[in-house]
Parts: sequence; structure tokens; C-alpha cells
Amino acid sequence: MADAYDFWAERLPGEQQAAVGAFWAAFERQAAFLDAVFTGKDRSSGGEEVGACMNAALGPLADEIYWEFGPGEATGEDEAGEAGHFLALTPELFHSKRPLARALLRAAPEMPGWRFGDARRAQGTHDHLLAAVATRAFREVTLTGAEVQAGPHRTIDVLGHGPEEDAGGQAGLLFSLIVGEAAERDWLGEIATVVGSGARRRGLSGLFSRRPAVDETWVPAFAEAAEAMLEAMRADRTPGPFAPPRAEAERALFQLAPEDGSWPRADIVTYVTTRPDYAEARFGGVPLSAARFSTEGESFIGLRLARSSAAPFEEVTEREALADAIDADLRTAALGGVFGEAHGSAHVYVDAAVTDLPRAIATIERVLGQRALHAPAHILFDEAGLTDLALPLASHQPIH
Repeated sequence: MADAYDFWAERLPGEQQAAVGAFWAAFERQAAFLDAVFTGKDRSSGGEEVGACMNAALGPLADEIYWEFGPGEATGEDEAGEAGHFLALTPELFHSKRPLARALLRAAPEMPGWRFGDARRAQGTHDHLLAAVATRAFREVTLTGAEVQAGPHRTIDVLGHGPEEDAGGQAGLLFSLIVGEAAERDWLGEIATVVGSGARRRGLSGLFSRRPAVDETWVPAFAEAAEAMLEAMRADRTPGPFAPPRAEAERALFQLAPEDGSWPRADIVTYVTTRPDYAEARFGGVPLSAARFSTEGESFIGLRLARSSAAPFEEVTEREALADAIDADLRTAALGGVFGEAHGSAHVYVDAAVTDLPRAIATIERVLGQRALHAPAHILFDEAGLTDLALPLASHQPIH
């Protein structure tokens, strides 16, 4: 099911789209060389040659996307009798670059012996995890322990124990290796370091002590705890559509102070929602992920409609009527439903959880046309890296 990152991947600037196509053309030309290096058929080349090859192929994208090779999935062998190779083209935790990584993945050609992803996979085994952390961090591991804790807003916090300040960062890498980069992006919360007897946030100066010998006996228990907490968090989500029926659900009211700045929702004064848990995450400044709240693969979007002299929305009932109309049409089309609405000093807002972004946006636009609401309108996207984007609605005319 396409999500908001796929939606924006299709709308990249022309120069990035051209760079995506150029990368795959270059990669296909170099695939035989890369296969020879990884299978040992070409013993004269190594990591430096692979790095130069990939950086040249990525061209202008080399500073935007990280890459990592690994063994292919155990789903059969290619014509050469090998298990094949996997290439992750990842933005890591730079969420605003995820549409670019998704565009690369969507454009990947069918190549025998090769599989591609936009996230590094889970390690798949609890063996040699600290060695993998050292490889990823480009330094010696000093972790003496780690733990996971349930964080606010359905996140998982990771605490790293060790004699140096980057223990938290190393524990975060360990967590990523265990659950995979895709899960890390959705579920990772705060990272902290325990140095001596206290916890300190990543990046703060702290205490240093003599470096102990690396002990790996605690790693399997941490891995099991991390996997169990992720499974429990996923199981704790309310099954079914995210937006409950408006007539049946209780609503919570949030009073906000308008903000200065470019955030597309900066002028909100009051917000009403049937999902206060999600609203608390949004207004708490926590990176958003629909996967932490929805079991149905939904995307969370919002209509932002300018208040105008023709439609000033002086009464809350006028906004509610608009939200009711959008909700009814989304549910009739089995696309989702409305879960929040807001009044701002210059706009009104209607938030929805939807399963098909293009059809849902067309539905919202149709409702605006039917109600003769022609003031400037935008669709906002509630997903990490996308919250500053606003898609203008080109027309409010009825769509048939």
C-alpha cells in the first residue's frame, strides 16, 4: 500500500528524478563488477573500488543517500548458483530524504541476483552484534550494557551503559541492527547514555572512566527485550480503522498558543479530536509515524483551509459541518475517516486517516467544491520529515 513517502516520491523535482534514472543506468553497468567483488571472483578490487563505483553512480545523490551491501534473501539462487546480493539505499534517520530513497527503490530495475530496499535489514541473528556496531560506528565498541524502556507517545527509548558519552549512540545502533532500520525509524524514541551512576542525553559532556573489557554476554538478553517490546507496542495498537465513528466517540479539546514560524499548523488555537493520544504526540513535538498508531497501513493527512470573507468560519458549527461532510464521503468510499479538526487565527483544519492518498485528496477537493469553498486550501502530511510540506489544491470544482 502506497504511503505518504511514496506520494512525495512521485513528486520529486525534475533534477532528482533524472538523477534517480541515471543512478540505475550506471548501477546496471557496474553490477557484474560488484558481483565479482562480493563473490571473490575479482580479488584485485576491494572496498575502495566499490565505494568509488557507488559514489560515481549516485552522482549528485551521493551526499543524500547512504548505501550498504549484504547477502541476498534466502529465496532461491540466481543463474550463477549464488544467493545473490542486497543493496540498501537509505536516508538513515534523515526523514525528509525518505521520499528520495523511496523513489530510488520504486525505480529499481529487475536484476537477477539482486534485491533492493530503502532500509537496512535486521541482522537476523544475535551473534556478533557488537562487531557489527563497531563496523557501523567506525570505532571500537565500549558498551557495557543497554536497556529499552517504553517512551511517551508509543516510542521505545534506548539507554546505553558505558564509560564514554557515545554509549547511547552505540546502543541505538545495536537496537537498529536487532529490529531493522525500518522499525527503528517508526519506533525509536530518545537515546540516552548512562555514564557512571547517572543518565545523560546524547551530546552532553560527561564522566570518563577506565575502559573495561568488552563483555557480550548481556547482548542476547537486550536483543530479546528489544524485540519483545517492539512486538508488544505493535500489539497495543487499537485494531481496525484509526478514526472511530464521529457520532460514537468522545472528543478531547486542546487549547494551544499560536506559534511564530513556518510550521503549516502554527496558527492553531483550538483542536478537537477523537484520538487524543495522537494529538499529544503531534503537539509534543515527537517525530510522527502512522505505523505507531494505525494497524491498517493508513496515512494521516490534514486539510488546511484559509478563512475568508466569503467563508470566515466564525462559528465552530460551520467547521464541524465541513468535517462531517468530508468524513461521510471518505467512509462511503471506504477510504478512512476524520479524527480531528481545528480552528486557527487564519485557517480551519480537518484531519483524516486514509488508505489511498490520491483518492482521499480528490474526495476532499470535491467536498470543497460542492460547498463552494474556494479560499486557498492545502493538504498537510503528518509523517516524520513531511510535516513542513503543504500540497496546494489546484481546483475546488466538483470532481465526477
